[in-house]
Amino acid sequence: MCPNQQYACKLLILLLLITALPIAVFAQPYAYVSNISGNNVSVVNAANNTVVASIPVDASPEGLAVTPNGGLLYVACVGANKVDVISTSSNSIIASIPVGASPIQLAVTPNGAQVYVVAQANNQVNVIDTGSQTVIANINVGSHPTRVAFSPDGTRGYVTNVYGGNVSIIDTNSRSVIGSFLAGTGPVAIAAASNGRLYVSNQYSNTVTVHDLSGGLLATMSGFLFPNAVAVTPDGTRVFVTNGNGATVSTIDTSSNSVIGTLPVGSTPTSVAVSPDGTMAYIVNEFSFSLSQLNVRGNYIASSVPRVGVYPIAVAMQPPASIALPPPQCTYSLSASSASMSAAGGSGSVNVSAGPNCSWSAVSNNGWSQVTGGWSGTGNGTVSFSVNPNSSVNSQSGTMTIAGQTFTVNEAGYAPPPPSGGSASFVKADTTTGGSWKGAYGADGYNIFNDTASYPGYVSVTPSGNASYIWSSSSSDGRALQKGSSTTDRIAACWWGAFSIDLQFNDANTHQVALYLLDWDAYNGGRTERVDVLDSNNNVLDSRNVSGFVGGQYLVWNMSGHVIVRIVNLNGNSNAVVSGLLFGPGGGSPHAGTASFVRTDTTTGGSWKGVYGADGYNVINDTASYPAYVSATPSGNAVALYLLDWDTYNGGRTERVDILDSNNNVLDSRNVSGFVNGQYLVWNLSGHLTVRITNTNGSSNAVLSGIMFR
Repeated sequence: MCPNQQYACKLLILLLLITALPIAVFAQPYAYVSNISGNNVSVVNAANNTVVASIPVDASPEGLAVTPNGGLLYVACVGANKVDVISTSSNSIIASIPVGASPIQLAVTPNGAQVYVVAQANNQVNVIDTGSQTVIANINVGSHPTRVAFSPDGTRGYVTNVYGGNVSIIDTNSRSVIGSFLAGTGPVAIAAASNGRLYVSNQYSNTVTVHDLSGGLLATMSGFLFPNAVAVTPDGTRVFVTNGNGATVSTIDTSSNSVIGTLPVGSTPTSVAVSPDGTMAYIVNEFSFSLSQLNVRGNYIASSVPRVGVYPIAVAMQPPASIALPPPQCTYSLSASSASMSAAGGSGSVNVSAGPNCSWSAVSNNGWSQVTGGWSGTGNGTVSFSVNPNSSVNSQSGTMTIAGQTFTVNEAGYAPPPPSGGSASFVKADTTTGGSWKGAYGADGYNIFNDTASYPGYVSVTPSGNASYIWSSSSSDGRALQKGSSTTDRIAACWWGAFSIDLQFNDANTHQVALYLLDWDAYNGGRTERVDVLDSNNNVLDSRNVSGFVGGQYLVWNMSGHVIVRIVNLNGNSNAVVSGLLFGPGGGSPHAGTASFVRTDTTTGGSWKGVYGADGYNVINDTASYPAYVSATPSGNAVALYLLDWDTYNGGRTERVDILDSNNNVLDSRNVSGFVNGQYLVWNLSGHLTVRITNTNGSSNAVLSGIMFR
């Protein structure tokens, strides 16, 4: 956050580089400084306090983070809505990753596997996988998030929400918010100490609060002047806080949680970081364009770097490494310059030849091939890669940049051969049953992915190339599949990727097989995929394109012999998923009850008499007079529900009305919105039915005002 609201936020980025000496010793650190108005990153030699280089980046660089091995620097460019990835060995950008709106800060998980990016304008945290350099998750947090930090073991992430006045707690395993806790007013920055204490600077209440890892308040310190950044020493004994409106930095003794000194620095300090050895702290001063160096042991300002950049605003340190000087004269070569793949895609590798101290990296330049191993290295190495199946009849060609060399990947177009062997005939697509499969499918056997598998004896099932993921291990959402061993609980999970399922039927009969596809989170704009059914000779027997399956969709075939189900992703920004495999038709009792939708009436309003309710009615909270047949076994009785959004609560209600039979199978479903003038939904119903009302606006609620018969 800017300490003065009349100025635009600027950000300083500082990161230690490594030089090398002729023998194996720790070298003097370097620093990377982002200049928000210069759209560049300055390289500072922290040993002699001089700016030695400048790296152009995307617009308005702000936050940054370094991987634990020091190989990559991630820069949040708020003006471009991107994160630039810089190789610290070459001081050059190797990737630029689109993220959410206004990415102002970021942090790398302790294991280096992921980067959490604060997308302030979206009130989200975007999660980047450092292997593929792609966004793999979006996490909704509080209002106006600003900073993110991690617990020492990396199992929890903490995000400060300035306008929300709280801190969101993220489970990094499930990548979901599991709670929050209150801090002071305007919590803006947070740091986690090695002893499991969290230090939060609160810019509006001019306080620093201390919490345990669950958010419990341990102490509150006051007397700060717009505290906008906080950093802790590696041993957890000292915490440094920049006072944005005081041109000072305060030092906290963590044993007593008290301020033991306040030192003058430059104008408008905005960020602070501590060197990995804990001997120095570095403070950027936005409006004096300078970098202050603080001696931690003596608690005094040791030196200052003037003109470090144009509006520096944040600082981060890179650990030194033991390497050799002078830098080696590196040459690189690849064992091959290209690879050719069939339309089915696949995997491959290429060897890198380089000197023993020569560093390199590998990155794919297209969305349909990925580097899967050997993303970076020093000396000789091997880069592994995978290629997605090509769903187009046209061939395609793309490149990877490996050790500075261009590696070309050519993939043939999709050409399905004429069918032969095996059998598969498509039966239907079912978009109404949702996750309530019991009684509709799976009487012979099933696999509810990541829950329970119970295959029938007549088939052998062998998946290949699939990865597993769980969105929600326990859910009441009707889209989630009913668990195999539970009558009440559900699970939202999937197999994902470019994979296949081999089905070997060991009898001569034809069997019904249903796949359940669920785009639970509409990842990266929503999934689109193709499901191919092939015989044992890889001849395509049937093919179905699927999109818009947020509500869940079954694809049903009759199959026999040896059949392969192949799942192909058609959206390069997303992935392909399947959530369940079910054999046989529905089991148990047949659907008890019928429902056929008649009409929607938005004109009658509350004047129902003479239009509805001749047999009976319930005007809710007034009078109920049900007909005698409603508890018997009627046939084709007209029933009308009256829905009225009287006060358009919290922006207006939206809801869903489901009609279910006694086995919880969905017979009909209607989405309703904009019913401030009242709306009737009318069906012909018979048997034993349940009307389920579901709220679809998290800020409002669902309502029903009346039930009329005939």
